[in-house]
Amino acid sequence: MIREYATLIIEYANSQNALSTDIILEDCRPPFNSKWPYDIFTKEELLSREEIYGLSYSLYDFGDFQKYSMRCVENWSNTPIDDEDFISGTTLQENFLYELNEQAQELYEEYIELDNQESILYDEALEKDYSPLDIFIGNLKEENKKLYDEYSQNEIKIDKKKEAIKNQLFTMFSKEEKLKFEELDHLYNEKHIQFDIDIAARLVHEKVIELGWTNKYFKSFDSTYSHDTVSRYSDKRIERIGKKYQWIALYELLAKLSDNFKRK
Repeated sequence: MIREYATLIIEYANSQNALSTDIILEDCRPPFNSKWPYDIFTKEELLSREEIYGLSYSLYDFGDFQKYSMRCVENWSNTPIDDEDFISGTTLQENFLYELNEQAQELYEEYIELDNQESILYDEALEKDYSPLDIFIGNLKEENKKLYDEYSQNEIKIDKKKEAIKNQLFTMFSKEEKLKFEELDHLYNEKHIQFDIDIAARLVHEKVIELGWTNKYFKSFDSTYSHDTVSRYSDKRIERIGKKYQWIALYELLAKLSDNFKRK
C-alpha cells in the first residue's frame, strides 16, 4: 500500500506540473520489479517455530483470515506475468514429468492416469445423481444406492493405488520435488489455475515472523485483550497485533503477485 500511495502522490504532483525533472515518471508506474521468493518454507517448518497466538487457525485450513481476507489472492493465476499464455494444470504436470528420471516418470504417469480415472468416475456419478455431492445434499435416490456403493469402492481402490505410488515417488524425490508434487496434485484439467492459497498463507506466515512477532512482546496482549466477541465489522473490535502483521504481510504479498503473476 505504501508503494501505491507513493505512486499516487507522484502522479498528482505530475498533474500539477510540480514534479522534479530528475524523476523519471515511467519508473514510478507499474509493472514494478519485486523479486518472487522461490525458496518457500513448508507449513510444517513454519509451525515448528515459535507458536504465534491465533495465527494457525486464522491462516490455515480455511481459517477466517484465509477464507475471508485472502480471497483477493484468487484474482491471480499461477502463470508468470511474462508468459504469453495461461498455464493449465496439465501443462504444469507435463513440465514436472519431463524433469524426472525414467523410473519416476513411469510412476508419475501412472499416478496421473489414476487421477484422470477418478475424475471420470466422479463426473459420471455427478451426471447420474449418485455422487458424494448427492449424499451431502440428500439427493441420493433409493435406486442409486447400489451405484453409489460401487462408485465408493472403486474410488477407494484408486486412492489406495495412488497412495502406494506416491509413497514410492517420495522415496526418490527431493524436498523441492515433494512440494511440487503436492502443489500439482489433482491439476489434471486444461483450465488455467489460480494461485495456490496455501502457498500464499505460508508466505504471510513467514512475513509475520520476519516482522518480529514474538510471545515475549505480544502474546499477553493478543490472548488477553484482543477478542472476537463482537462483529468482525465493528469499529470497536480489538484486533490481535498478530492479525495486524498478517494484514501488512498480505498487502506485500499482493504487490509481489501483481508484479510476478498474470491476473485471471
